[in-house]
Amino acid sequence: VDLLFQRMLEKFSVQPERAENLSEQSTAHKWDMIKNRLVYQPRYATFFYVEQIRRHMEPLVVQRKVKKKQLKNLLSIHVILQSLEVDLRTNTSEWLREFVDDPNNGACILVQFLSQIQTPRPHVKTKKGYEALDLDVLDEHTCILCIKALMSSRYGFTAVLNVEDSLKVLALSLKNPQPKTRALVLKLLVTACISPG
Repeated sequence: VDLLFQRMLEKFSVQPERAENLSEQSTAHKWDMIKNRLVYQPRYATFFYVEQIRRHMEPLVVQRKVKKKQLKNLLSIHVILQSLEVDLRTNTSEWLREFVDDPNNGACILVQFLSQIQTPRPHVKTKKGYEALDLDVLDEHTCILCIKALMSSRYGFTAVLNVEDSLKVLALSLKNPQPKTRALVLKLLVTACISPG
């Protein structure tokens, strides 16, 4: 079980400190984690997440100047971000690399989207059929959770820091009125500052 568990940690590119903590778990708990990883499949493909977020960033979508039929297959950003956060935390390092690397550039897309939702928008009453365009108060927090999930692996951490102005965009979320969002941002900024290299 210990050998399988060690291979699983390597496959998921777990940070060394986290791997050490997980290695201290009981054998039964390790076995449960191994079984869960074997049966888990991502909810959506990496390109689907990126495409959905890009569509939400299109100027006509942001301004709500699109026809209802153009919103076909566009999921709520809240649903996309929640699902992406889970998939970033629970999938293999190969899946994460596919999300981050060309042509997806997922780290860049997340930082750009975070920057966009930080910009105040006038409140517009939602018309029937346009619910997918609504931004929830927690969407900024969920987007930051996605970035945190990326930063939990060495590869994702480097990818986020390589995005131009990523730390500046994260720091702007300190203006968020939610204390849990500000605390999360501070934690990520501290991690970025104290990490070697």
